[in-house]
Amino acid sequence: MKARVSYELTEHLLVFMMFFLCSVYCVLYVSECVTFALLQLSRQFEECRREKDSMVLRYAQAEKKNLELEQRCERLEQQLMKQGRERDVAVTRWQAVKAENSHATQCLEARVCTTKFRPMTA
Repeated sequence: MKARVSYELTEHLLVFMMFFLCSVYCVLYVSECVTFALLQLSRQFEECRREKDSMVLRYAQAEKKNLELEQRCERLEQQLMKQGRERDVAVTRWQAVKAENSHATQCLEARVCTTKFRPMTA
């Protein structure tokens, strides 16, 4: 009976050891799977972080360019307004000169018409 109990204990012990080893292998396999998944997630995270940094950089560059273009547009609008004022001044001067020329022409015509024609004597 002792041999039988010993045989049963040995059999149970072997089954328990096999179960334990299978459990250890399962844990190791799960650990490897988790490690692999964590490695993949870490790579994906780094890739996403680099992409985010790249997008932030592109956004900052676009904003800088946008501000430069707005400043350029404001300067051009100011130049346009200044040139418009200068044009108005030039048109006003031109009209004044034209009116003065017209008045002078009228005065000359009035003098020519009122003076008598004298032929030159030789």
